[in-house]
Amino acid sequence: MHIGIIGSGQLARMLAEAGRKLNHHFTFVAESIEAAAPVIGFGELVLSKEGESAQHLYLRMGKPDVLTLESENVDVQLLRSFEHFCKVLPTPDAIEICQHRKNEKLFLKQLELPTVNFRFGQSLAELEKAVAEFSYPVIIKSCLSGYDGKNQWRIKNLQDWQKFAESYKKQTELVVEQCVPFSHELSLVAVRCESGETRFYPLSENRHKNGILLSSKVVTEDPLLQYEAVAQQYLQKIVEHLEYVGVIAMECFVVGGQLLINELAPRVHNSGHWTQQGCPSSQFDNHIRAICKMPLGDTASLGPTAMLNLLGRGINLQDMRLPGATMYWYNKECKPGRKVGHINLQDVSQLNLQQRLQSLEKLFYAD
Repeated sequence: MHIGIIGSGQLARMLAEAGRKLNHHFTFVAESIEAAAPVIGFGELVLSKEGESAQHLYLRMGKPDVLTLESENVDVQLLRSFEHFCKVLPTPDAIEICQHRKNEKLFLKQLELPTVNFRFGQSLAELEKAVAEFSYPVIIKSCLSGYDGKNQWRIKNLQDWQKFAESYKKQTELVVEQCVPFSHELSLVAVRCESGETRFYPLSENRHKNGILLSSKVVTEDPLLQYEAVAQQYLQKIVEHLEYVGVIAMECFVVGGQLLINELAPRVHNSGHWTQQGCPSSQFDNHIRAICKMPLGDTASLGPTAMLNLLGRGINLQDMRLPGATMYWYNKECKPGRKVGHINLQDVSQLNLQQRLQSLEKLFYAD
């Protein structure tokens, strides 16, 4: 099949890597030649044009059979217009819910699924009222285009609030979230096809650095393994209600023995990169399978596996002469905090895996 992808970053690259092994070919829509560096050589490239109609873009892409995306930050109306010409998966309705924090939180509330406490506001008075209701600390987030710590403000005290208020410019609606004393951050990745068949990858535990995912490792034992069944129940309810097709990720907090949903990502997700070595069929493989009506692949764990993000810096190839380590480089320019690659680690022992992950982290982030 001919698959179109809105986006040209590392997720598009890894989707194409998986899809080409299944005999599919790709066309990417990129904002610029520079932004397309990760996908050069993996398919055809089309540069987006402001105000272009879906029909014209569809024709320039060479009439793909199905359209998918690597980021939820897209024009939903463009996606809906594309449905006149080809399948768009995940559906624009699902993207519209997950791309906007207000839509997403109200959706989860409608399904009676637990989240952190939140309030919405646009004026300073509304935001101040929400902050006062929760007391410090809180996190204020943009309802749109907030990821990897961007468009987010952690307010720990009155001084932080005053600094935020002084620089605040009225914008689209914001959400104020009560900070919770979480003990762990977990992710669950699932894939669902049009027939309704849903498969879950093993639960993973995440660590962040300055609001950006640093590492993920598969959960293999209690006490965290006890949350896997609950997380699957939550996500099953979500994908069924959305009639979802493709891969989706759900990020959660563990707070006092309870699992709270933080946010959803309607796409392949950074916390699922370890599945490239840790499962018979990776999240990238299964996303392609789902949107192309192919049988879903096996999502069972192949053993202790972890992923370390490479943030903002290159690597010394000598460092990669490590057994059980596989590196993925995105062909992106190194900039502070930018995800430029990742390393997947495998081991027969969870303890050994954790020690190796810590050693690699010290090697790359000694400062």
